[in-house]
Amino acid sequence: MKLMKSIDFPETTTAVCAVEKAAARALILNDFEYAQTAFAKDPIADTYQYEITQGDKKLVFVGSLHTNKLEHPVFEQIQNIFNQTHPDMVYVEGYTNLAARHETVRIRLQNKTVDEVKVEGESHFTLKLAVEADVDFDSPEPPFSEEVASLVSAGYTKSDIYRFYQYRIVVQYQREQRDQNKEVSDAGCRSYLTPFLKLFREESGWSDVDLHTFETQLFSELEITNTQKYTDLVTPVPVEGQYTSILNEISSRSSDYRDAHIFDQLADGLKKYDSLFIVYGSAHAVRLEPALRALMQNGQKNVQ
Repeated sequence: MKLMKSIDFPETTTAVCAVEKAAARALILNDFEYAQTAFAKDPIADTYQYEITQGDKKLVFVGSLHTNKLEHPVFEQIQNIFNQTHPDMVYVEGYTNLAARHETVRIRLQNKTVDEVKVEGESHFTLKLAVEADVDFDSPEPPFSEEVASLVSAGYTKSDIYRFYQYRIVVQYQREQRDQNKEVSDAGCRSYLTPFLKLFREESGWSDVDLHTFETQLFSELEITNTQKYTDLVTPVPVEGQYTSILNEISSRSSDYRDAHIFDQLADGLKKYDSLFIVYGSAHAVRLEPALRALMQNGQKNVQ
């Protein structure tokens, strides 16, 4: 599959000031705007790809569906684009505080086969490509504790915030089991959720009493065979211009918070590296595209 045609911006000698960077960041699409894009209305491909160049700077963004299927063609697409890009920095989705675990992750991936990393998804596979090519890597995710705190500050209840994050993991569990042709089960889901529950406990700073209550409620109401229920509850994309649940609104807030942080991290990456290769969910790629094009058009490469 070909990349979308890249845009070559004229070189500029004017450094991008904070105001220009903020103006570019403001162009990130929210979920209502994303819902109106051609890709959101009719996603005809598994990936949404683009390349932006300016002078000696290049940014290649592969927006991918999430998959754990060994045979899925998206893995070959990512590898082919990676090989064409020759990046000196790789960014992937979903690994909070990856920089602190850099060497541990590198060693772990060196000892895994390609099929083993495919089972863990497209982000893990992309990290494997970076390690094998001796390319630097990171995950531009915000600190999880700060993201959770931002939702509390926005006025959402702790109960709803907790349900959103754990339901999102339930969806991930259901998808991974489906991709590997395995049955879902309450026991399997509970086991899968365990490390995420531990992370939430550590990062949220909430009381043990509240967390015990929320966890008990989560498992007492779990309908693990109902895949559509949890997918519908955690999607950030409005249906016909409306959200059907407060959890959808929380999901959208989370997306906005993450995208702003991702944008800032990519902007910082362009100061240090010449060729960025990014693999994230396709919706992130679409939402970030206008901001990233504006950022590079304004001369981001000259920021020191």
